[in-house]
Amino acid sequence: MLTVFFEFFFGRVVMGHPWAKLLEAYDPRGGNLWVAVLLVIAAAPYLAARLRGLV
Repeated sequence: MLTVFFEFFFGRVVMGHPWAKLLEAYDPRGGNLWVAVLLVIAAAPYLAARLRGLV
């Protein structure tokens, strides 16, 4: 969540990019896989614990 917040805050406030340009990074139809990266990062701790038999 902090990564997404930082990206939007920095892109909008500091760089002055419009919302449409910021949201392009989250559109998989254009070949952007940023959403998949975020999902893998979010699921990794659970998957690692599951593989180690801790869950």
